[in-house]
Amino acid sequence: MVRIKRQWRLRPFLFSILVLFNASFLILITVSIYVSVSYYFTKQISETRMEMLLNRHQQLQEKIAQIEETALSISTDRNLREALNSTHLNVIDSIMVRRQLNMWLDNFIYIKPYINSIQLYTDRFVDDIAVGGNRRILPLSAIPWTEELDRFNEVDAIWIPANLDTHSEYGETPVLTYVLKISDRGRNTSAYVAVNLAERALAQFLLKESDDHGEPDTYRRVVVLSPDGRVMTDVSSGKTDTTMSGVSAAALQQHISQLGDEAGFQKITVHDADFFMIYTGQSRGGWRLVEWVASEEVYRDINTIRNMMIAIGVVVLILTFPIASYLSNRIIQPIPSLLRGFQKIESGNFATRLEGHTIVELNRLAKSFNHMAEQLQSLLRQLEEEHRLKRDLEVKVLQSQINPHFLYNTLDMINWMAAIKGNLEVSQMAARLARLFRISISKGSTFIPLREELEHARAYAQIQQTRFEDRFEYIERVDARYLPCYVPKIIIQPFIENAIVHGFDPEMKTRARVMVASEAVTESVFRLIIEDNGKGMNDAGNRVEEKKNALYVSGTGGYGIRNVDERIRAYLGEPYCVQLQKSEQGGVKVVITLPVIDTKEALKALESPKMGPK
Repeated sequence: MVRIKRQWRLRPFLFSILVLFNASFLILITVSIYVSVSYYFTKQISETRMEMLLNRHQQLQEKIAQIEETALSISTDRNLREALNSTHLNVIDSIMVRRQLNMWLDNFIYIKPYINSIQLYTDRFVDDIAVGGNRRILPLSAIPWTEELDRFNEVDAIWIPANLDTHSEYGETPVLTYVLKISDRGRNTSAYVAVNLAERALAQFLLKESDDHGEPDTYRRVVVLSPDGRVMTDVSSGKTDTTMSGVSAAALQQHISQLGDEAGFQKITVHDADFFMIYTGQSRGGWRLVEWVASEEVYRDINTIRNMMIAIGVVVLILTFPIASYLSNRIIQPIPSLLRGFQKIESGNFATRLEGHTIVELNRLAKSFNHMAEQLQSLLRQLEEEHRLKRDLEVKVLQSQINPHFLYNTLDMINWMAAIKGNLEVSQMAARLARLFRISISKGSTFIPLREELEHARAYAQIQQTRFEDRFEYIERVDARYLPCYVPKIIIQPFIENAIVHGFDPEMKTRARVMVASEAVTESVFRLIIEDNGKGMNDAGNRVEEKKNALYVSGTGGYGIRNVDERIRAYLGEPYCVQLQKSEQGGVKVVITLPVIDTKEALKALESPKMGPK
């Protein structure tokens, strides 16, 4: 007896396959996206915080340098040196010197508000008579950091970690102290200059979030390390964070001691809590910053995305059942012809068409397929037409140049001959015309920097100014940030020539004027505005298509208004174009809308050929 293999009904089989496939695909996509997003967000947040920390580190280095420069300026002052080296000061002179030094030291504090106070410790002045309010000149016996004095046997200056400034006008204030030893002529220590950097001033910029990144003001903890690896100060934001605030400095010091010389970030665990430790490198000054960020802070947005993806996945999974039931009922007809049709489309045969079916759904599918194929054919024809138009415009550019290399070289020769013979006016005209042709050539480039385009227009305007003497004025008011941006070449000069040829009347009483300016639209779009005070237009529309046969420039080989507009549309597409408006000055106002293309990479991407038939 022949055993028959188990058979399946098509509808439940398709239903099961669709549900299983959709569920597996959904889980795979969800996990992949979550892993990718987690890695990306973690990397971006870490890099962002690293950039912010490096900026704050630069500020710290600047303040450290300013503190050290201040102490050095005080120690090398000639008057102070003379006072310290003097051995014959009486009581009155001593009091006067101390008063002058107090006032002099006050000036440093007023200039640099982050300096909390400055003290000069010395026994060279008479202390028998008290000087009221003296907080600057103190005896050596008043030094609060006596345990640090032994370090001066090897160095002349030291930094003292966070301590209390007991001589501050604001009461006991946490400070970082820079102490510089002053020696007399006999190389004996005569005084110590102590410059106190207010810890609150450090905290203001160390804990400040960058406005450029728009991050929330959350709990933050930053440690400042001296060149010898000592913790100089440990500051944190005012936000409550029991996890971070409960970690002792000693526990953090263990990880700090293992830092390399380069800047970086790493994930660490302290007291069963996960943190991100971000640190700067060993710079020339040796100072370093270390920032701790709780992992919950970094993963907060990631967890939100995870929860949203899970919710969406559950909804989609629930919807899979009715969808699978519907498809299993409908996908019961043979589909080889449809499959073959898609394969032909994939291979590039967009002329493929499917025959109709008696079943309504399959007939609609065939119609949709045929409509899609027709649209693809239409898009390909449109793309071919755009490429043809682009090639035609480039041919016109080449034809209009009239062998510009030969003309450029000839004009350069005329320039030098005129200069040698002392005819400066002819030399200048030849040089300007040569510059005009040089930019027109642009090594065959379709796009040139706006700076060169303005130079081309300026050279033409200068030639016309020489021609019309004082009756023509050319003005440029273009924002400098747009000068490096790439634009299609020769888009300004035709409108200047049009204004001169068609807009100005020789009998005009006012001085002819053409102004080229720029105007920001968005961060990625700007406008060039060419405005004159000529005769203007008679009922001219804003769109160039409404004036196709109007205002053509003579003698430029077809570089008229329509030509510039067509080139901009062909190269850049919508919404970039040329518009004509009536100027408030009575003349014509030309508005050219252009994208901001400020890098060669962006230009290369723009000029790369689009997909088309091979």
